[in-house]
Amino acid sequence: MILYDGKYWESSFQDEILKELESKINETRRKPRLALELVLNAAEKCKEDFVMGKMDFLKEELTKKDIQAIQQLFPLLDKENLRKRVELELGEMIQPDSNYELRRVPLGTLFHIAAGNQDGLPAYSVLEGLMSGNINILKLPSVDHSLSISILYHLIEIEPKLKDYIIVFDTPSSDSQAIFKMAEMADGLVIWGSDQSIAAIRKQAPLNAKLIEWGHRISFVYIDDFQNKEKEMIELAEHVAWTRQRLCSSCQVIYLNSDSLLEAEKFIEEFLPILDKAFLKDGLSMNEQGEMMLRRYTDHLCQVMEKENNQGKIYWGKACSILLKEDKTLEGSGIHNQILVKCLPEKEIVTCLREKKGILQTVGLICAQENHERLVNLFVQSGINRIMQVSHMSSVNVFDSHDGEFPLSRYSRIVKIEKFKNE
Repeated sequence: MILYDGKYWESSFQDEILKELESKINETRRKPRLALELVLNAAEKCKEDFVMGKMDFLKEELTKKDIQAIQQLFPLLDKENLRKRVELELGEMIQPDSNYELRRVPLGTLFHIAAGNQDGLPAYSVLEGLMSGNINILKLPSVDHSLSISILYHLIEIEPKLKDYIIVFDTPSSDSQAIFKMAEMADGLVIWGSDQSIAAIRKQAPLNAKLIEWGHRISFVYIDDFQNKEKEMIELAEHVAWTRQRLCSSCQVIYLNSDSLLEAEKFIEEFLPILDKAFLKDGLSMNEQGEMMLRRYTDHLCQVMEKENNQGKIYWGKACSILLKEDKTLEGSGIHNQILVKCLPEKEIVTCLREKKGILQTVGLICAQENHERLVNLFVQSGINRIMQVSHMSSVNVFDSHDGEFPLSRYSRIVKIEKFKNE
C-alpha cells in the first residue's frame, strides 16, 4: 500500500507515482515553509484520538506488547512536549555579525528508510521530519503491521495540508532501482537498521545525498552492588522478558563487577528462577518454544558425548536460559529467551567497551550510591550515550537524543545571508 497526495494507492502504482514525484516535491518546495504550529496541533489531536479509542481497529493486527509500546509513545505526541523539544534542538540562532543573518532552514526532502524492530517508529521518524519543516518520503519495513501508514494517514485526515509533506511506499528492499529513485529526490537519507542494511544503502545512495544513520546499537547491564537485591533482580528479569533483545536499548549481556566465575555462577543460580518466572508470565511464542527445545537437545548431546559446549555453560529454566561465558566481549545474545552473563572488573570497563565504540547505547547500572558517579564517568569515557536504571533502559522520553545526537538539528541546515544594503 502507498500513501500519496493524501490517499491510499495500490503498490502497482509505484512507478507511475515515482515519475511525477520530483515535480510534485518541487511544487511543494515553492510554497511557504510548513508551519510548526500546524504540525504540533495535528500531533496533539492524533494523541487524543488514540486515547479516545479512534485507532482501536489497529489492535487486531498488534500484539499486547506492541500496544503497550504504542501507549508509551503518547507523551511523545503531546503538543507542549514537542514544542519544548523544538526549542531544545532548534534553539534561536545567535547572530554574531550585524552584516549577516544566520538562518536555520529544513534540509528540504528526507527519505526515511525505516527498521521494523518497533511498530510506530517509522511514523515517528516522519513526524520528526515534519517538525523540522521537511517533505518526507518513507519506505516501510517489510514487517510493518500497517500501524505507521495508518498513523500518517490519520495525521493527514486531521490536517490536510500535510498531504504534500508525507509520502509512504511499501517498496521491498530488493527493488533497488525504485529505492535509488527515491533517494535521488532527497536532500537527506534517514537510515534506521542493522549495520548490513546501512552498508547496503551506502552503496546505493547518490553521492550528493546527506546520510543520517541511526544504526544498530548494543546495550547491557552492569552490576556493581545491589541496594535491594530482590527488587532489582525482578526489574532486570522483567526488562529481559519484555524486550526479548529486540531493541537497541535491550540488555544483551549482564556484566558483574568481578573476575570470579564462581560468583557469576552463584548470581545465575539466584537469578534464573526470577528470570524464568518473568518469561512464563509473558509466555513463549511457538517459534521460541521450538528454538528452545532444539537448543536443549543440542546441549544434551554435547554432554552425552562428553564434549564441552563451545558456547559456554548453559543454565536452563523452563522458559529461558542463561549462558555463562568466560570472555568479556560485549555481544548480542542472538536468542530471544537467553541472556549472557560475563565478568567485567571495573578496571577493565574502558578497555572492553572501546572495542565496540560507535555502537554503544545504554547501560542499565545497578550500584551503590557512593559508587554511582565514579562508574558513570567510566561509562561516559567509554562512549555510552544512556546510563539508566534497569527498569528504565527501554523507556521512551520525548527529550531523548538519538545515539547521542539531536535529530532535528541534523534534519536542518544553516544558511548565511548578507543583509540588503540600500546604497
